[in-house]
Amino acid sequence: MSKNLKLRKVSDGIWTDGHELFYFNFSGVFGTSNQITITDNGDGTITLSFPNDLIIPLTITIPNTGLHLLDTDASHDIIIKPGSNVSADRTVTLITGDVDRTLTLVDNPRSLFNGTFVEPFNALVTEAAGIITMSLEQAGGGGGDLTMNFSDGQTTFDCTPAATIVLTAGSDASPQENYIYILQSDKILTKSTSHWPTAEHIQVGFFFVPAATYISSDGAYINQNWNNMESGLNGRGHLAHISENLRLRNASYHSGITLTVTIGGGTTVDVAITVGVVYQLHTHITPVFDTASGDKLLVVNQHADNGGSYDAVTDLENLTDDAVSGSIANKYFNWVFWGVANKTGEYTPLMLNLPNGSYSRQAEAEADPKGYDVLTMPSAFVIESSTGFLIKRVTMRLSGGTWTEVSSIDLRGTTPGSVVGGVGSTPTEFVDNSFRINDEGDHTKEIAFQASGVATATTRTITMPDADVDLGFVPDQDVSATGNPTFDEVTLDEGHLIFPATKNASAGANTLDDYEKGTWTPDLQFGGAKVGITYSIQEGYYTIIGNMIYCSCRISLTSKGSSAGGASIEGFPVAVANNNAAANSPSLYLNGVSYANAFQATIPVNSDGMDFYEITEAGVITTLTDVNFADTSIIFLSAAYRI
Repeated sequence: MSKNLKLRKVSDGIWTDGHELFYFNFSGVFGTSNQITITDNGDGTITLSFPNDLIIPLTITIPNTGLHLLDTDASHDIIIKPGSNVSADRTVTLITGDVDRTLTLVDNPRSLFNGTFVEPFNALVTEAAGIITMSLEQAGGGGGDLTMNFSDGQTTFDCTPAATIVLTAGSDASPQENYIYILQSDKILTKSTSHWPTAEHIQVGFFFVPAATYISSDGAYINQNWNNMESGLNGRGHLAHISENLRLRNASYHSGITLTVTIGGGTTVDVAITVGVVYQLHTHITPVFDTASGDKLLVVNQHADNGGSYDAVTDLENLTDDAVSGSIANKYFNWVFWGVANKTGEYTPLMLNLPNGSYSRQAEAEADPKGYDVLTMPSAFVIESSTGFLIKRVTMRLSGGTWTEVSSIDLRGTTPGSVVGGVGSTPTEFVDNSFRINDEGDHTKEIAFQASGVATATTRTITMPDADVDLGFVPDQDVSATGNPTFDEVTLDEGHLIFPATKNASAGANTLDDYEKGTWTPDLQFGGAKVGITYSIQEGYYTIIGNMIYCSCRISLTSKGSSAGGASIEGFPVAVANNNAAANSPSLYLNGVSYANAFQATIPVNSDGMDFYEITEAGVITTLTDVNFADTSIIFLSAAYRI
């Protein structure tokens, strides 16, 4: 305060400098040496002179017209006064610290919050009588009005009771977008089914709305409240919420952190990284690390038998098991290295994820078809904090006690669990020489695949039947898959070749399309009847191969019965083909059958019966009848014909 202050008395204890009133009890005012000089100016005014800075330990009461501060040339005032009524005495405290500071006031400092509510809110969706309604009120259980922040100041939004607006329904298969907001211009709850407005507004929420019946039974497909409140129910501000959200995202690689594996004489393994930068909310410096210098690597998923989780090691050559305690000797496998973005200058470990298994071939390890790689991190590094970040996957081999770095994949800048192998995306296509199936009991027993015989730009499909398949009967010769499969040679270890019950006919001259064997019952008839005929033997056999049948039978009568007429045997397994060249004359043996000179039989075209004849030396052919047969006649028959 100035050491000289000219005041004019208004009344006892009340003085003015010409602008404002000052209320002083001079008995409580004192300088450094408790000396104040009061000079009567002779014109109704006095001047107070202070030898040092004025210290006022008591209260100065200033009317609500405000405290006026003169500018540097005393030509203008800065007025400080209350902006509203208060319900009790309020204190404004300026804390500067033990240094000089300048307080700069900007125009409308609340513009940062334009388009928001001061308080958190609930925007809920309900359905009644086919009408879908969104209701808006202050969160916290008790409801209440909301305070809107706009460029024209703060305004109360009446939502006691809750403010409502009808949403536009879609269908269950084609839901409708609803954008709910409040414009600065009218301060009214408003809906759009296409987009947010371009004018100043508060975004209340986005709703993806199916049919009313679905809302009634379940709810909206999307109900996203756009809460941008100044502070939440727990008092934490919006900036704190934004910061928390950013911190919980994955740490982001920026630069440096080059990882190298060094193998000494094939027997020692060390790992090192260069200095680098990683972002969380702010930048973090990752320091130089080198196990050769004694830095400890943490093996995150070490098996309990080998040291347990977060096993601290400096000699990586001792890591001869995988994460499930399986030996990696004479195998290919992948180590996944990742870092921790701790506070700069604090301890910053390098982490290693062991694989859950290993492979017999390099290409298999690099493709990791079984998902052995572990690319995830414990939740403390990716959920509770955002400190974990991937660095590199290194494919290694341990063979006969000798270590080799085979290849590597740079993982910097990738998301944990999102890269090829392990718990990330799994490859679905492999080159034929990288995909093998190992026996579960003996990994040296393998099934390999070879696709070199497939024509260029051609995909061949193996279709699985709805049955178990034993490939033990597949020949070991090459198989051509162009057209129908062909074999150079077929060996039937079990001696069984099975054809379908229903013939799949083929016109191919070199195609065998049928095989069948079975029994049949020869039926002796006279004049097309068989009254009273009895047998002691009546049996037959047949074999079908392709379009030929071979059949035989034996008949031994005990009575020829009483039917009369031409003799025939009916009931052959298959009829003769309907082709003139297919008619057949079987070979016969007859006993107890009379005939003139010679006998013969024929199976006519398109028939499944055989007729008996006799032929004289003169060439006369007549039909054998019941008269030529006895009650003890015997017939042997053998026939082969086209079907």
